[in-house]
Amino acid sequence: MKTNVAMSKAQRRVLKLLESRSGEWVSRFELMGLGITGYRQRIRELRQLGFQIENKRSYAGKVRDSCYRLVGNSGAASSAPTSGQGQAA
Repeated sequence: MKTNVAMSKAQRRVLKLLESRSGEWVSRFELMGLGITGYRQRIRELRQLGFQIENKRSYAGKVRDSCYRLVGNSGAASSAPTSGQGQAA
């Protein structure tokens, strides 16, 4: 896996939210609240960069919810820069 990874602003925002929850589940509604188009694609891209992100689905009546949590990373930087196109060290 890469150790210096260029990430988009959307990827950094998703990663920052997952990191801030320290392994707790983050609802898709919270991710949607970031205002990011295609949050599922951003999660897929983060996984491709080496971040280990789990997901689970739950149901409350007819309402389905998907939740995600960061459980680790393999060689990718654990903390992403917060501005510009910079690279994580």
